[in-house]
Parts: sequence; C-alpha cells; structure tokens
Amino acid sequence: FMQQYPDINISMSSGAEPVDLLRHEELDLAIAYGSAPQRAGIVSEAIGSETIVPLCSPTLLRDKPAALQLADIAGMTLIQSTLNPVRWSDWFALNGMKLPPGRPMPSFDRASLALAAAVNSVGIALESTRLAEQEIANGELVRLDGGELKSVLRETHFLSYREGEKNSKKIMRFRDWLFLQAELNQA
Repeated sequence: FMQQYPDINISMSSGAEPVDLLRHEELDLAIAYGSAPQRAGIVSEAIGSETIVPLCSPTLLRDKPAALQLADIAGMTLIQSTLNPVRWSDWFALNGMKLPPGRPMPSFDRASLALAAAVNSVGIALESTRLAEQEIANGELVRLDGGELKSVLRETHFLSYREGEKNSKKIMRFRDWLFLQAELNQA
C-alpha cells in the first residue's frame, strides 16, 4: 500500500480489545479479528472468508500414521487461540465427533503465539490459513484437513470505518487495496 500510495501516511497499532472509532477520532479505520463491531455510525465489512484448519509442525507427525484420523487428532495436544471465534469443539462437531472432555489445552491470546507454539511442536493449533500463510509456505506447519477431515470456512477479519467518512479518498483507497489483496490471496 505504501509503495502504491506514498502520499498517505500509515500509523499502525495492535491490541486484543476492539477499537471504538467513534471515541478514537485520531484513527481512520480498524481491522478487527473475531467478529465485526456492530455500532451505529460505523461501517464494518468482512475481508473475505478464511479457511480454519488444524495446523502442526511436521516433526510432530514423525511417529504418526501418514493420514491422521479424527481420533488421532483428539489424542494429541490441542492448542487454543482465545481470540479465534472457531473453537476446537466446533471443529470436532463439524467432523462428527464430540471433543473429548477434560483434556488440557494450552491457550494463547494471540494467533501468532498459538502458531508459534505449533511450529515448536507443542501441539496442534486450530487457526486460519491466512494467518499461517508464511509458516505453511516455509514448511514449518502442515494442514491436517482434506480427505475425511473438513475445514471451517468463516469470516474472521473485518474492516471498520466511520459512516461519515465512507467517501474519504484515503479510506477508500486503503479499503479497495485491502480487498484486492484478500481477493488475490484467495485465488
């Protein structure tokens, strides 16, 4: 974006809590993970659907069967990302099995931490392939879907901006650029 629009200044910040754009007028827009903030005066748009799958380090699979079954995954350490709206119980239910009760599940408040734990063979993370794109491309993580195992398709990232600024040139340039990038990455 900065190469295409060098005249538009970008200042980024991250946090786990949703940003209130009506209170923080110094911010032009927000990208939220999990759910879209619904509020009068705010426009929120989903940035495309994402595929959410179990991901793990290839080293974690060394002594496992070539094609893991649902029961194999249920017996492994399952890493939970607390901000992810898709829970392990959702994924197991989609695949026709109830999540075994009472099992310890390490959890992290950031997807990046859950993915780092998976890369380091702590267990299997249930996360978006969009967020894990680099780790998958580098071979640090492998997807545990396909065959009989289903993945979840869900909108999990949302762009929000003030209704009164929906025609702002800089906001529309960023919005259009962002949606084009999301489209290109899904192709």
